[in-house]
Amino acid sequence: MEQPIAFGEITSWREVEEATVEIFGDMRSARAWLGAPMIRFAGLSPAKAWEQGQHELVIEIVRQAAAGFVF
Repeated sequence: MEQPIAFGEITSWREVEEATVEIFGDMRSARAWLGAPMIRFAGLSPAKAWEQGQHELVIEIVRQAAAGFVF
């Protein structure tokens, strides 16, 4: 069994999207999750946090979601 995308090297927004699609099973759900404001990002969505340069934080939350944590 291959390692999930979320646990590999993530360096671009496209890879964040691919990992999130793998977690949620479809692009619509992945985009909804990536666009939803989260307390962890001070009310920003993961997409906005990525735009503001918080790449490591976004990657970490994607990895936590892949590991089964719920947000």
